[in-house]
Amino acid sequence: MEQRESEIPPRRDLRVDALKGLGILLVVLRHAIPWTQGGNLLGLESLLIGPPWIPEFLRHPSPDLYGSILSFLMNISHSFFMPLFAFLSGYLLVGKPQGEDLAARRFRQLMVPYICWLLVNCVLYSLVVNVPPLLLVKTVSGSLGFFYELFMATCMFVVVRIASKRTGVLVTCAVAAIVLGRMGYVGGVWFGSLARSAMLFSFLAAGYVWAARKEWAEKHRREILWVSVIAYPALLALEWPPLESSSWFNRAATTLMQNGSWRYGFAIKVLAVTVVTPLIQFCAALAAIVILFILYERLPVSVLRPQAALGRRTLGIYAIHFPILFFTVQVLGIRNLLLATAIALGGSYLGVGLIGKVPVARFLLLGDASPRQKNSAPDQAPRV
Repeated sequence: MEQRESEIPPRRDLRVDALKGLGILLVVLRHAIPWTQGGNLLGLESLLIGPPWIPEFLRHPSPDLYGSILSFLMNISHSFFMPLFAFLSGYLLVGKPQGEDLAARRFRQLMVPYICWLLVNCVLYSLVVNVPPLLLVKTVSGSLGFFYELFMATCMFVVVRIASKRTGVLVTCAVAAIVLGRMGYVGGVWFGSLARSAMLFSFLAAGYVWAARKEWAEKHRREILWVSVIAYPALLALEWPPLESSSWFNRAATTLMQNGSWRYGFAIKVLAVTVVTPLIQFCAALAAIVILFILYERLPVSVLRPQAALGRRTLGIYAIHFPILFFTVQVLGIRNLLLATAIALGGSYLGVGLIGKVPVARFLLLGDASPRQKNSAPDQAPRV
């Protein structure tokens, strides 16, 4: 019996799924770092033996070296892995409905799992820790905040696209969101989620523009890659002491204030905080994303498939890995970074697979209302 064309699932972009897999791997690793501080970086002590080529300072790292390595990993990965998901989300929106239907679909895919996982995690944590209910809800909701923030970023995109279909308007709003996203404090109240949503909207818009101008991007791929390779470390260095860009502006502002030019000094400080720093951070993250996006076109399918398998279960892995990390570190006492990361990632992957077999659970916890396909569509390998 032939399958109707409308029932055939669309071909998946293997590169996009693989990038999602890389992103969720970095997310789990990033969240495992503070949980396992004080443990062995490579997890060799728990295995008692290790390859002879592993140097001693990595087998038993000093606290200073261990902290430096963790700080380096956290800063490098945190600079782009969450914006990567927003960029890919925008990249996949080209050619699809971008009005109220998109907002409704994202509510089902993001907010329904957010609410359900909030309840599930609160119940699980309450069985192990004794904390006030409001503090527990606040902590758990913060760990799942990316669901809400990406949904809000999508709603911002929908509002802009309803108001105007012009790409220039979208880019202008994205630049404004970069600046406004830095201004999280209003009247002494912290609007962190809204500010982060504005930043994610800017990356979502960047992904959409990249896909909409795909022919131009492919034509100038080599030039874009070289510019990004040079720009990423340079921009990242401006955020680290002693090259931190904000410190230059602070010193200049302080000098002006000491010389009596209080207004100019204050203006420079505001400019540094609200414009220069967020633009540097955005450009650095975007450069890293562009580098990965272009390089993943060159990777063979055999390398992309394992990452793509993780990428297809990104949402569920993101939701499940927190309680698994908590159980691994706090209950089992495993403080090896790589071992704890592997347990959290593997357990989350298997858990999503089990949830996906139950239609009701798949809808409530994964935001997936489509029937399970026994024969999934073939992957679309990136064009080289």
